[in-house]
Amino acid sequence: MLALKKPLGIDVIDINPIELYNETQNDESLKEKLNQFGQIFSGLEGLKQFVVPYYNSNSNKIHTFRDAIFYNELVQVQVFFEFIKDIQIDSSSSPNLNNIFQNKTNQRLNKIRNAIAHFDWKLNEGKIIFKDKNFERKEDYSEISEFCSLLSIIGIFMTNNINKID
Repeated sequence: MLALKKPLGIDVIDINPIELYNETQNDESLKEKLNQFGQIFSGLEGLKQFVVPYYNSNSNKIHTFRDAIFYNELVQVQVFFEFIKDIQIDSSSSPNLNNIFQNKTNQRLNKIRNAIAHFDWKLNEGKIIFKDKNFERKEDYSEISEFCSLLSIIGIFMTNNINKID
């Protein structure tokens, strides 16, 4: 359902979770790194789900949680881009991984990543304003949160056979 929303315009709807897991586990040169990626994102999403009820009940005070938002949400975008920037994927043998990692050339996402890295963003009435050289973009906080959750779900699919998840 989250992939159908295409948060931030990222289209990963064609990713098959079972094939993604198989691609991850069959790429001996990247298997350890990809598994580590999945474990990190699983933990980040778990932490986020733990604090969401508090954020929801205190949404009128969200501006006071700027640092928490960074550590619980925006760091996921940063980690994702740092992780994928040097990975080369053979699109013919790993089409699902390629679909994910081709986003490293998405200029809009790269500008958002730069704004996060330089801490050049601010909250304003439920939106996050990202700034980078000659770039300013306002995104709904909820869309950023959905995008971060999508990254986590992808990480979980990379490291867990969904046929065996309870």
